[in-house]
Amino acid sequence: MTEFITFTVVGLATGAIYSIASAGLVVTYTTSGIFNFAHGAIGMFSAFLYWQLRWDDGWGGNWPAPIALLFVLFIAAPIIGIILQVLVMRGLEGTSETTKLVIPIAVMLAFIGIANWVWQGAEQRIPKPFFGRNAKWSIGDAYITWHQTVIVIVAVLLAVALRFLLFKTKIGITMRAVVDNTSLVELNGGRPNRAALQSWAIGSILAAVAGVLISPLLGGLGVLALTLLVVNAYAAAIFGKLKNLPLTFIGGLVIGVSVSYWNWISSTGQKWPWLSELRTTLPVVILFFVLLLLPQERLRGNHAATIRERFAVPTIKTSLVWSFIFVLVISGLSLIITNKWESLLTRGLTMGIIALSMVLLTGYAGELNLAPLAFAGIGAISAFQFDVGSAVETGSGFATLIVLLAISFGVLVFPAFGLVKRRLYMSVASFALFVFVLVVFFDRTTGTGIASKESMSLSGLVVAALISGSVGAVVALPALRLRGLYLGLATFAFAIFVDRMVYKQRETLSFDIPLIGDSEDVSINLFNNGALNIPRPRFLGINFAEKQWAMLIFVSITFCVISVALIQLRKSSYGRQLTAMKDSPAACATLGMNMRRLKLSVFTLAAAIAGFGGALHASNLRTIQEDYPFTIWEGLALFMLTVVGGIGYVSGALFGGLIYACAFIVMGDLWGKLAEDWGSFSWLFTFLQDFFLLLGPALAGIGLGRNPSGVGSQIFDGFRILRNKNHRFLVISGCSLITLSWFFRVVEVYNGWVFIMTSLPILFLMPLLAEARDRDRKNKEDLPIEMAGIEYDFSDELISFLDVELAITSDLNVDERSKRNE
Repeated sequence: MTEFITFTVVGLATGAIYSIASAGLVVTYTTSGIFNFAHGAIGMFSAFLYWQLRWDDGWGGNWPAPIALLFVLFIAAPIIGIILQVLVMRGLEGTSETTKLVIPIAVMLAFIGIANWVWQGAEQRIPKPFFGRNAKWSIGDAYITWHQTVIVIVAVLLAVALRFLLFKTKIGITMRAVVDNTSLVELNGGRPNRAALQSWAIGSILAAVAGVLISPLLGGLGVLALTLLVVNAYAAAIFGKLKNLPLTFIGGLVIGVSVSYWNWISSTGQKWPWLSELRTTLPVVILFFVLLLLPQERLRGNHAATIRERFAVPTIKTSLVWSFIFVLVISGLSLIITNKWESLLTRGLTMGIIALSMVLLTGYAGELNLAPLAFAGIGAISAFQFDVGSAVETGSGFATLIVLLAISFGVLVFPAFGLVKRRLYMSVASFALFVFVLVVFFDRTTGTGIASKESMSLSGLVVAALISGSVGAVVALPALRLRGLYLGLATFAFAIFVDRMVYKQRETLSFDIPLIGDSEDVSINLFNNGALNIPRPRFLGINFAEKQWAMLIFVSITFCVISVALIQLRKSSYGRQLTAMKDSPAACATLGMNMRRLKLSVFTLAAAIAGFGGALHASNLRTIQEDYPFTIWEGLALFMLTVVGGIGYVSGALFGGLIYACAFIVMGDLWGKLAEDWGSFSWLFTFLQDFFLLLGPALAGIGLGRNPSGVGSQIFDGFRILRNKNHRFLVISGCSLITLSWFFRVVEVYNGWVFIMTSLPILFLMPLLAEARDRDRKNKEDLPIEMAGIEYDFSDELISFLDVELAITSDLNVDERSKRNE
């Protein structure tokens, strides 16, 4: 009985904190329509700030507890909320669900970067509970701390106060009305901007309260751990359907008590070692199931956001030409860059392949997926287990398993393309037969072996795609009823589940797979040593482990092939169905389209692409760890940067992959080198290095609100002017100068930095010069003729034109008249 009371009290205290945090989410969502993904990061930042003011010996420190609390809760937190609303969130009106989700993710990453920047180092930061660690009272033999008591009392008081504020006061009613119809609120004398400021200030205060209260229960402050703990409150907010505060508070208590009872039953993970991480994963499991129990969303029609987001589709000819140019440029660069740069570019392109899965699923179909790297990680693990790691022996049983996966994949995907009506199910059998031949014969003829630990085979990449696609279908099946924010949260829950239950799994799982005529024992080793070693591919007589440049070219060709295939898919009838489902599900249902089958097929295809890219990415890195490179944080960053680049373009995937893997790292290395060379300015260059590494991606995402279609469209629009025949000489001259600079680098006249510093200005000056020429010509044509001699000079052509129009005859020809004017 004592243990029951103890674990119940712990669960109620933790659940009360979840209730407080989720109440802040409900307040901001109810009044702005934006789900604040940065809510947990605000709570984390506030907890660190309170520790700094209360106990740190550096700046701040030794403040009395009441003063520190007042400053954090009623000065710092409201200021954070107001700044976010004015500078960031106010510009999201009229944007899509994707943009409204990406911007808060960028803000969250920014807070994480700031916290890592300010509170860096291995210093132990352990906040003390209210009234001290020994302040307790008892119920029988069970002891309850006063800190736990304060948590429960604060949660109850806040629940009552928020309910009264939102439903019984004019301010609260105005705050709830703003999200429904801002214009109508203004017509009735309300002030929508002020109401939005108040709601975001209140939401930030609640996040700060949750962060300050939960930090003493952790034993020590951690940036990511504290952020994710507050993220657990998402389930409580969904429990209340993002609008019902009483249900939200009940949901928070249910989550807290469930986690506490699981710790009691499992003896904190000692009874079932392979479920040891479930205690930290249980809230997101509850989140996933709560999302599945929500009533199906009503089908919606078109939305005004589509006006702000338009993605042009290139022709197949254009995509093939640019693909050839891209591979040619990559091949040329491979001759002049070092192995480090080749590795970075390869890493960026493999991440770009993973990002192509988001282009298909989110850009084309409008289905949010916050777990791209979860599917990529599953692909990498599958390639290791069933190819290089020899989880099963090579033979007919394994080949049969792969063929069954291929048939399942085809059955899920092919019907959506209309192949059932054409009786082309034979394509499924042909595809399965091809995989069978590939697995059984191809690897043996190349001499690599399917379970070779020296190199990855081509069948390993196929296996990665098939298994990831199958997992994607399994995840999509229960989530077919979800759209928009709810689907994004479901995939986010899946990503956290994979991050904690798969990547951190140290136990060896063994089981039998019954196959045709036999059964084979399968042993799955998931990071039991903390890392998996995945070698480079080797096929067609090329060992990519020895030649980094060959790996770079192979990955670039692979990226182009998948990109062209996606563009062709977008222009097909299947692609038009995806676009219709994205723009107006209601119209699709009216026309009799089977949207569930369509969602299932596109989810399967996207997961397969991510798994294929994940296997390539892992083989390029050669080693993957439980905390790199497929964690939830890397996945959110890649998703954000792909949306910044343009989620509806394959170039957006290229932008996201390259920026994620190369740009900020290269800029950080550049500032670090300058700090070494220029010692007197080392403080400035060190600041810039930390800035680009920690805050660069987040700030790039925050700027997305100004251009929801992505910077990819801006870049291509800028260079599109060079297609004009009037600028042919400019293009030829610029390309010739860049080629000459490349040649000088090949013959080692100068190093790579000089090549970059000479080529990039030429590349970006060409459209600027072309635009200047066109602007000058347009100005002269658009100005009225009466402005001749004022805004521009008289030309011989203009004088002749005036003579004709005014019927003026003259014995002087043009040349003589020019001399006379002089």
